[in-house]
Amino acid sequence: MKMANTSLKNFLDERHLTSKKPGFSIVRARQRLEQSELLKSMREICASINTQAGAVVVDEHHYLPPEPVVSSFAFSKGHTEYVMRLELWGRRPSLVFVTRKWRDASANRFLRWIYRLAEVEPLSINFKYSCELEGDTASLEEIEQCFHFLLSGLNRRYMPSFRISKDSTGSVALP
Repeated sequence: MKMANTSLKNFLDERHLTSKKPGFSIVRARQRLEQSELLKSMREICASINTQAGAVVVDEHHYLPPEPVVSSFAFSKGHTEYVMRLELWGRRPSLVFVTRKWRDASANRFLRWIYRLAEVEPLSINFKYSCELEGDTASLEEIEQCFHFLLSGLNRRYMPSFRISKDSTGSVALP
């Protein structure tokens, strides 16, 4: 079977996998966010927490384009991981908070066997909170509030609040 020599752009265009939105470049928006004070402040606060603790308490990860997640900050407690992700799906960045819980981490081999037999997923991910930020700016206090929320195990009492624009849509989905 012979493959036609088409350019990658044409190949993607034929399958409707390219963006048709004129005037907005997700690449430029991501570059601006990566160089912003918001991400710089988040990284500094994370480093400060780890320095004060004398160990890695909050694990920091960065993702390459075209992944919409720019960075994530994770805190583990027991078999649960609490994650704050800085995402860029459109013109404004969002903070998304999720939990990841490992089910098959039990030392009991029989229990792990039952999980596999029942086809229970070893990992469950639960969405907890999301908010769209006004541009790529947030005050240092607002960012610190996000880290308090993360380190509290996403306790409602520490839920962050941001200055939200009129057309911004934040959503809350706490149990």
